[in-house]
Amino acid sequence: MGQPASYTLQVFNDGGVATSAVGTIVDVLPAGLLVGAPLPAGCTAAGQTVTCTVAAGLAPANSVVFPVPVVVTATALPSVTNTATVSGGGDATCPADPRCSATAINPVIGSQLTLAKTASAGFTVGQPATYTLGVTNSGTADTFGNIVVSDTIPASLTIGTLPAGCTAAGQVVTCVRATPLAIGATASFVIPVTPTPAAGGTSVTNTASVIGGGDPTCPGDARCSASVTSPVAALPELTMLKTASVGAGSFTLGVPASYSLNVRNTGASATTAVSTVTDTLPTEMTVGAMPAGCTAAGQVVTCTVPAGLGAGAATSFTIPVTPNTAVPAPGLTNTATVSGGGDATCPAAARCTSSVTNVVAAPQLTLTKTSSAGFGAFTVGVPGSYSLDVRNTGSAATTAVATVTDTIPTGFTLGTLPAGCSAAGQTVTCTVAAGLAVNASAIFLIPVTPTAAAAANVTNTATASGGGDPTCPANTARCV
Repeated sequence: MGQPASYTLQVFNDGGVATSAVGTIVDVLPAGLLVGAPLPAGCTAAGQTVTCTVAAGLAPANSVVFPVPVVVTATALPSVTNTATVSGGGDATCPADPRCSATAINPVIGSQLTLAKTASAGFTVGQPATYTLGVTNSGTADTFGNIVVSDTIPASLTIGTLPAGCTAAGQVVTCVRATPLAIGATASFVIPVTPTPAAGGTSVTNTASVIGGGDPTCPGDARCSASVTSPVAALPELTMLKTASVGAGSFTLGVPASYSLNVRNTGASATTAVSTVTDTLPTEMTVGAMPAGCTAAGQVVTCTVPAGLGAGAATSFTIPVTPNTAVPAPGLTNTATVSGGGDATCPAAARCTSSVTNVVAAPQLTLTKTSSAGFGAFTVGVPGSYSLDVRNTGSAATTAVATVTDTIPTGFTLGTLPAGCSAAGQTVTCTVAAGLAVNASAIFLIPVTPTAAAAANVTNTATASGGGDPTCPANTARCV
């Protein structure tokens, strides 16, 4: 098969006189044979019909021979039957007489390639899959020469590590078998592929073809190519969004706040497994009671979302925190990460993590005390005063009542105290309501009158505390 061959058409004059007219030989080649070249002199071809003429005057006991070249194709398998007929020449018995026709029956041997292509079951975005290319020699002889399989993989699939004998140029995979393939034997190539998100929810059709191996009918014959169509299941796609209860603003020291962890399925199918959110909170935050679905181990918060979160659906967890340390700009950055859910791209993909940055503002009390005498002296019997100035020099309004305590030296009598102040013996206590704004102050004027019992030199110290400022009264530079 695939090799040149020929039929020999020989006409004998077995009569007693020479032919008196032109003789005509007609040979209609069967399917599977092609007319070769060159045809001998006296012969022409029209499609599958070869016609040869024998000139008049063929002497008795003589013959004329026409070697007709043919090419055998795979469709000729397993055998061909070919009949030629002669007429004319002055022989009135032709073509009716059986001796006027001759039939040749020839077996045909040769390789015949048949390609089959299959795909692994259940293509899913992000999950490895395979195509198997199987080339079978369905002919009657071993193959010869290279067998070459070509397979253009759809663009929405990525190609994995190819087996021996296969190479890729872009999406085109070429596999070569250089050794003969025996009759009935099959050579297989397994091509690994992975569907990308672009393939999700669609079907991919892939066609491969085979040539060579001594089979001249490939790639033209239908058995020389094979296609397979595989639906591709879309995967869920997790997207993490973390926000703070103050937005991009400031937390306030000691004031309860929260982080919101939002998990959305932005894919085309429901999650197929539990999704897990992990959030390691800064040590500057005290963790509160966890919502349903969340646990805390130290500063590490873990929340779980059951399988089945629908496409486009979302769920949120509110994590209560209370800032325990003031943090100036650039502030604290806290990142939450989601994984699982059947989304093989998490946590590596950027959408699987989300961060929020906030400063932690704090009130800061600064106490200033002055006397009406300045750096001079009080005068016995002459009314004077102490001025207590409490200023918020921090970055947030006070979150609690601030208290100023001033123990007036003995030998001084107290006058009528201003609003917000009270006395117990010589101890004066003044309070400033929560909410003292940044840079705002509250001033208390404490009236006193020195008596003869007053010491020649007196020292009077006042102390501020509270207001949400954890540094008072310990910070003597500001709070005393």
